[in-house]
Amino acid sequence: GNQDFLSFSAMMTAGLDEAFNVEPFKYPEYRLEFFHPPYLFRGPRPQIQASPAAIHYGVPFVVHTPDAGSIATAAILRNGVVTHSFNMDQRYTGLKITERSADTVTIEAPPNGNVAPPGQYLLFLLDGDAVPSVGQFISVL
Repeated sequence: GNQDFLSFSAMMTAGLDEAFNVEPFKYPEYRLEFFHPPYLFRGPRPQIQASPAAIHYGVPFVVHTPDAGSIATAAILRNGVVTHSFNMDQRYTGLKITERSADTVTIEAPPNGNVAPPGQYLLFLLDGDAVPSVGQFISVL
């Protein structure tokens, strides 16, 4: 039901770095916060049925999706490297859809490592309402 949908569409944040904070911020934090991204309530999420495990710079790649007709864009999101509450490596790279069929989209890979450094990313398909699919891990080589 609706409750099940809500439980899978929220992000939770908790805690405070008590040991690393100075007064007056040196205290334990017991509250939890839940964030329900508004874009997840605009309809069903697009699906990625199959995607390559790795993509190569400048080489188009094919993603299988039953939602090919409604996909507006694609993107890769680099995994973050977080330390001391600072994320110094996460990046979003928009990708261009160059072709589509009834159940596939062909996507242009990033042109080089200056745009998307090599490594692990999450691939997302987004529909016309900017609703994202569940991310699929993909290597950029």
